[in-house]
Amino acid sequence: MRKLLPLALCIVLVTGTDIAHAAEAAATQSSSAGGEQPPPPPPVGGIDIKGVLKESFLYETNPLLRTSDTHPLYGSITSPEMILSGATPTTNFNADARVDENLFNQTMFNSTDLHAKAGVTRTMQRWSAGLNGKIDYDTTRTSELSTYGFIASPVRHTGESVTPKISYNLSPSEKLSLTGVYRASQYSGSLYTDYDVFSVTPTYSRAFDPLDTGTFSVQAQRYETTSGARNVTDTIGPSVGWRRILTPRLTADASVGIQAVRNYIAGSASQPWGLQYDFLAALTYKGDRDTAALTASRNEYPFGNGTEAMLTSFEVKGSHELNDRFAFQGAASYRYTDYRFTGTGNLESMTEGKIGLAYHLTDHLDIVTSYRYRHETLTGLAQTAQDHAGLVTLAYRLGT
Repeated sequence: MRKLLPLALCIVLVTGTDIAHAAEAAATQSSSAGGEQPPPPPPVGGIDIKGVLKESFLYETNPLLRTSDTHPLYGSITSPEMILSGATPTTNFNADARVDENLFNQTMFNSTDLHAKAGVTRTMQRWSAGLNGKIDYDTTRTSELSTYGFIASPVRHTGESVTPKISYNLSPSEKLSLTGVYRASQYSGSLYTDYDVFSVTPTYSRAFDPLDTGTFSVQAQRYETTSGARNVTDTIGPSVGWRRILTPRLTADASVGIQAVRNYIAGSASQPWGLQYDFLAALTYKGDRDTAALTASRNEYPFGNGTEAMLTSFEVKGSHELNDRFAFQGAASYRYTDYRFTGTGNLESMTEGKIGLAYHLTDHLDIVTSYRYRHETLTGLAQTAQDHAGLVTLAYRLGT
């Protein structure tokens, strides 16, 4: 494992990713004003410790999205998880740790996976600084958006990321911030290609009134493979964004940017700088019993086969509490890619839908059932891949 991992392990306890699917990793590319909001801080002066124990039963028809020779996967996933948070008047800390013990009918899918993340933020009168770290020690069954239609067995994956951020309040309505990202993925064997992603983003934001905030940022990024043939992609460019609080429950975010991009591939002539665009648009609603989000985005996305592409995504998701016992969740998404170089077997498009129903048996015990469908097309191939997955989970919560 790379030299960064011991440092990251010191600041990380554990993270949870979706048991059935965990590859939503485009956040390192966002240069927008919007995005997912951080969780509320814990009570000042206290430390909150929570635990969750999950026992899940999975049936999946095509877990690796192969285009042929598919075999159903079924078995259990045992997942103990611990969540820790604490706060003082100037400092917030949170950590999340989970282990997944996977036992299936196909023994090549059996694995013990670790997910960990932690973050700390310190706020002063004008300055604030934060550091977030994350580690995923899992397999490509859950870590990858695509396995390119031909890989017959999952491969061990180690993902690491570190995100420092510092900001300074110029005035009550203006702020300067600087965010860095280091992200790395390593794989066992030679079927996948290791890679690093580095980025730095300075941002200026201004609150024009209590409802409107504008941003201007410039992002510089490098993607580089660290195994196999050397492949480097450099991007740099500005973006402008706007956030509008439409109602106390409804918020809109939008940003658009233009990037200069240059590729270098070993054995090929150096490419001149070109231009591409990125964007984010989001509409989020949070009510007493309902949540909903509509999101459209386009940004650089690294893949485990040594390629990087512009990934355009459209997603809708929501939840509804039917009553004090039942809650419903649903999501649908469509993604497609734009490559600067043509190739065969890369991800072309992905369609996905999810529905789930949770039943609160007691204050501490839930049962959750869910179904997921995926359909994938690959560049240069007529065959497509599809997958059906059903999951039943018993979740027991410890603590408050």
